[in-house]
Amino acid sequence: MNKANNRKKQLHLEYLRTLLRTERIFEHFTKGKLDRTNEKLVEDWNPEDTTEYYSGNEDLLTVGRKQVKDNIFTALGIHNPDKTIKKTEQLIFLRKYVAIAAILVVALLSGIYARYQLSDQKNNILAGMNPKSLLCQTDGYEIKQITLADGTILHANRNSRILFIEREYNLSKREIWIEDGEAFFEVAKNPEKPFIIHSGDIQTTVKGTSFNVKAYKGIRKNEVSVRSGKVEVICGDKKIGTLIANQQITYDTQTGEFNESSGNWQDAAAWMQNRLVLKQANVDELRLRLKQIYGVDMVITGGILDQNHFNASYPRDAQIGNVLQNISEVYDVKYKFENPQRVIIYK
Repeated sequence: MNKANNRKKQLHLEYLRTLLRTERIFEHFTKGKLDRTNEKLVEDWNPEDTTEYYSGNEDLLTVGRKQVKDNIFTALGIHNPDKTIKKTEQLIFLRKYVAIAAILVVALLSGIYARYQLSDQKNNILAGMNPKSLLCQTDGYEIKQITLADGTILHANRNSRILFIEREYNLSKREIWIEDGEAFFEVAKNPEKPFIIHSGDIQTTVKGTSFNVKAYKGIRKNEVSVRSGKVEVICGDKKIGTLIANQQITYDTQTGEFNESSGNWQDAAAWMQNRLVLKQANVDELRLRLKQIYGVDMVITGGILDQNHFNASYPRDAQIGNVLQNISEVYDVKYKFENPQRVIIYK
């Protein structure tokens, strides 16, 4: 009998802890502290989709539910209907927050034992709750070099935003998130602590090597190019390639297709020398590179270059006029400067 009571008490405590963890998850969700993957887990979670139910001391459980429910409504900025409200008060809130609050209240009031339902989802969301801090951010005119605590050297290209979890970095592993942009890594060797770069759907893992990761959201493709060592590239739970020196993988973020090829790593990292190199670049990447290197906005009328891919390499001292003249001749278009920082491409 004592064993049964102890077990029931333990289940009750675990259930209350789960409610508190669930509250924290949704608080982080509403404050925009979860990445998109974990936000989707929250949005898709159905707390009634479970066969595991909690049975325990309902008096104690009622107190726990009430406290968590109050905290949830407070975190979401939504009036708790259990409390009185003046008729003149106006409640304004986002639709998805109301839906999330409703789901939570259903879970709390039905006594669903969320520990089993959440399982891997809960762990994934909690992992995503570790607050990422800004490691490096660059504007459209600067390139930065940073030496990390483990000795790894990071070169961040213009228009880049890179995050990490400062308190966890270099403990059991070394993780970096490229939220947007491009970076070249010279990774300090440590076989016991893998170096992991997250860039959209792509995860790149190494133990000591040097390579370039391009992950600008605006150009719709991610690319990993290796200078030295060996790099493993994963998409979701599938390994899509293992790269060595002068090999690269290009991943299309729209179609999910990827291509492994050979290529000079110096072309991929040409931005570090302020050189313009285009390899199967789409028109969005062409725009980006001209803005980064020459400070010029390129406006293309009528989408006349949208279906083209650009391949070219220019020395560091190449002038913008030479680049535009080449584009004009190869693709049978014309150009004119509207002002020193804006060029129009037209037929």
